[in-house]
Amino acid sequence: AKPLSTCGRIAQERLAKLKARAQRELQKAASSAALEEQLMKKQQTIQEMKAELDKRIGRDVTAKLADVPMPDEEETKALSSIVNDAIVRLYPNPNERSLIRLFKTMDFDGSHRISFNELEIMVRGPTRDQGLNISRKVLSDARMRSLWKLMDRDASGFIDHGELMRFLKIGWVEEMT
Repeated sequence: AKPLSTCGRIAQERLAKLKARAQRELQKAASSAALEEQLMKKQQTIQEMKAELDKRIGRDVTAKLADVPMPDEEETKALSSIVNDAIVRLYPNPNERSLIRLFKTMDFDGSHRISFNELEIMVRGPTRDQGLNISRKVLSDARMRSLWKLMDRDASGFIDHGELMRFLKIGWVEEMT
């Protein structure tokens, strides 16, 4: 093999330098892409955690029902009467009617607050342990959302004991205690 000319050696050195630079750039790009992917995964995890937190603190329900109008006075009385009548049917004996007992019955998870799902189960449930058995014909899904909006006055995403009491007193049945 012939020895390389000076130009050939210079060209070979330049080529080696270009290859090295190209490899460094590829490594940088790969590293940058890996960091970008890692960042995207972290952002996705954060979004999932926020959604879970919103669900746990009721913010998801409040957001979903933000556009539901507050019922007028007539509808408010009608909704309260529907629920009160169902309570009387569930507990025909006035001595058995207790708002504290009702609240505890509705609070399936023992959190001392009622979620939208717990309210829906209680309102729609067919048995004494599961609910008031109010049909969709009497209380449509739209009216159920209005009922929630009416009961969750502070838009916390949950109903506390006081909110339930205030709502039930609107259509109060005298024997309630």
